[in-house]
Amino acid sequence: MNTEKLTIALDEFVHVGGALVIVIAVVSILTGFMREYIPQDKLQKKLTKHEKWGPILGAFLGMLTPFCSASVVPVTMGMASMGVSLGTVLSFLISAPLCNFIVMAMVYAVFGFKITATYFLITFTAAIFGGWLISKTPWKNEIKRGEELEGKKAAAPSCCSEPEPEPACCGAPVTNFSAISEPEPACCGPALSSCCATSEPTAEATKPQRALRFALVLFKKIIPYVLLGALISGVSAAYLSADIVEKVRGGR
Repeated sequence: MNTEKLTIALDEFVHVGGALVIVIAVVSILTGFMREYIPQDKLQKKLTKHEKWGPILGAFLGMLTPFCSASVVPVTMGMASMGVSLGTVLSFLISAPLCNFIVMAMVYAVFGFKITATYFLITFTAAIFGGWLISKTPWKNEIKRGEELEGKKAAAPSCCSEPEPEPACCGAPVTNFSAISEPEPACCGPALSSCCATSEPTAEATKPQRALRFALVLFKKIIPYVLLGALISGVSAAYLSADIVEKVRGGR
């Protein structure tokens, strides 16, 4: 095995992966706090009221957001959990990495005004059209929200709720639960215990705690794909020859 190429691949993986992990962590935390401190009810009402302008709004938000294609993912997931329509989310997802103000400044510095204006019109129009098109399809409601996005399951039934009458293991069914004041040893098993008598009320999580919890969920969902991309980048940098790259991109 070529040790030099392996070292190049490892260095590239550590450099790219480390930078992206930091970026994704910071953006996930910002998204969590944005989700907690922006009133979601008011936001949903305003977005629902002006839903037909959603793709344009999403494209404009993307233009003002200096995020790369990797760091825009947690922001997009946060928007989805806040009830933003799929058309708005998709327009933002296209616009943010392609025509945000930092990208436009770089394009202008390299290519000049005409190329920059043409590039902006194409990418900004594509973002709006993509959001509008998806909002007209049956898939417009195929977007995860809230607890579904976080992967939470429905709460299990509490043992404190009134149970259904069930046959006793050694006799007739028990129907009068109010008459039972203390747990008695079961005739066919260990003594029953009541969770209601021993459970203590848990303190409600604060907004910062909920924000950090959501950020952790986003980070865990995204980071495997980020590390996979960094691995591919490392392997490509080490083992993909310059001749192939020049040939693919049309160089001479």
